Amino acid sequence: MYAIPSASSATTIALEQHPFLQLVQFIDSETKRGIPMIQISTTSDITYVSDSNGVIAMLEPGLSGHSIWISIPSDGQYQFMNGSDPVVGVSGISIPFHSSSLPIVLEMKRLKLAERLYRVTGEGIYRDSFLGKVQVPNISHDTILQKFLLNAQVTGQDSVMNAIYKGKYYWFFGDTNNIQRLLGNFHATAAYTNLKEITSLSTNPNLTYILNGNFVKGVAPVDPKNLPTWIHALYVQRNERMYATYMKPDSNLNIVKRGFLQWNDDLEEFEEISQIDFNTQFSYPIDGSHVVKTAPYHDEEDGYIYFGQPYPIVRCKRYLDLSTYESFTPLKINTSNLDLNNVQLDREEKSGKLIYGWKRSTSPLSAEQMAQLVKMGKMKVQEAYLLQLKTHESGQFIQAHAGSVHYNAFRDRYILIAEQNGGTESSLGEIWYSEGLTPIGPFLYGVKIVTHQKMDFYNPSHHYEFDEENGKIIYFEGTYSNFWTNLPPTPKYNYNQQMYRLDVSKASEQIPIPVFKRIDNNFHTLDRRAIQKLSHKLVAVEFYAFSKPQCESCIPIYQYRMNDQYLLSTEQGLKSQKPIFYALDSNHILEQQLLPFHQELKLHNDQTVIVFSHRHDLAL
Repeated sequence: MYAIPSASSATTIALEQHPFLQLVQFIDSETKRGIPMIQISTTSDITYVSDSNGVIAMLEPGLSGHSIWISIPSDGQYQFMNGSDPVVGVSGISIPFHSSSLPIVLEMKRLKLAERLYRVTGEGIYRDSFLGKVQVPNISHDTILQKFLLNAQVTGQDSVMNAIYKGKYYWFFGDTNNIQRLLGNFHATAAYTNLKEITSLSTNPNLTYILNGNFVKGVAPVDPKNLPTWIHALYVQRNERMYATYMKPDSNLNIVKRGFLQWNDDLEEFEEISQIDFNTQFSYPIDGSHVVKTAPYHDEEDGYIYFGQPYPIVRCKRYLDLSTYESFTPLKINTSNLDLNNVQLDREEKSGKLIYGWKRSTSPLSAEQMAQLVKMGKMKVQEAYLLQLKTHESGQFIQAHAGSVHYNAFRDRYILIAEQNGGTESSLGEIWYSEGLTPIGPFLYGVKIVTHQKMDFYNPSHHYEFDEENGKIIYFEGTYSNFWTNLPPTPKYNYNQQMYRLDVSKASEQIPIPVFKRIDNNFHTLDRRAIQKLSHKLVAVEFYAFSKPQCESCIPIYQYRMNDQYLLSTEQGLKSQKPIFYALDSNHILEQQLLPFHQELKLHNDQTVIVFSHRHDLAL
């Protein structure tokens, strides 16, 4: 039901505290780590939210000495599995309110792959743990008092950009709320953490804000000052110069000014160095974009800087030289996306085929713009390169709205962490994982790794600088908010940054991966390095399939050689032989269940199985 740890527990410090304070701690059933943002309520409708250590401190003198019922609703990411009301079936449990110095520990089952770790910004990050004298792993009581109850008067912050610069890890945030007044800072906020202090992002980093008095400083004070400044595309050159782009929106969020910025070490702020005339210059860093970490062994991306939000469809050779910028786009060269009603699509004269390519001084098209063009009848859905991400279970379309793409050494692929626009559980709070062989994919199949039921979680940012185990473990954060919902804000968490951790090996197993075919009909599921070595022998990606069994109808496929021919079979040759991939048993898939991206594969002895198409141009 629940556990009351002994006084020797490593997670608590048994110190004198308030006589009417009851502590509850929610932990991940797999990792045993405290879970932030678990909401509970009593039968008198008192609502509590756990802090970043999973702790709730209930100060209720009237409840002391009684057994109380707490409702523990699922938020989509976690679910309480050990109790419910026997009449109405509401998830929850009765606990004793005994004012102990040790918390009652309740386990929650994680429903999605990513683990919620902590809130990075805002007030009262470890408030309840501090009140209850509950130890936060790797963070001292004094540090909590100094930095994690209130830091630089910040109560809320929008999306983050990061860069390693001169021995520090810089954090640049958007609009920032102040505890002392309704309006805060709207010209970008900066903080840093000394690299020597970060051993792992499993521990909440200690942010030192750049201040103007007791509150944060606006570090991008670009004219006109009456309009906010939003910065993007943070980039550090090898000569240790840090740059960014900016844009200035008006009250209707129309962009009135863009340009480039350079960081001034002495002033600790960005200075404008040039403007971008976006009415004549159509290719420049994407709004909200991150600079992509590319593979250490360069091929087609050699020498390019890629900008992704989430898809890296803009690149350049020199950051400040707009003449080197080009977009991966289906528009005609030297044309813009500013007016979709009169957009000029680049089509072959005879066939009408849409021509994608890297084109200079030409606008890219975002996934949202492609969706609009499809709705307007100017483009077919199968022509929209950025509208092909889907689930393998149902073919549900995933319109990636924001996020990042970075090279991952563990997978030897580019991995996409993206927020979905128009999700089923949340219209702007679903986070997906996918993989591609190049910075622009194709990203065909995805798995949902985070959900926030009916709440927003946007602009996820992957901290690739702190990947662990060669990229097997990654960290990403995003902005949690109720901005685009009709729900009340979550106290302390609303409009703040939330950190997650993901085991990439588990995510990659849940999506189909490309299977290559050599000219000798030998099939391979290869990493990028092997592909490069065998490129002269490879035909192409033949189809997609699972690397591990993911469903009851998944069957192992083996490859063996007979009479100088490579054959595929469901039968294992040698006992030590491992499957080359897993396919779907065609006997378990009815004809009406076949989806457009399913593909029949003939095996040895005319047996048929189902795999997944490699084509990105299939209508769903």
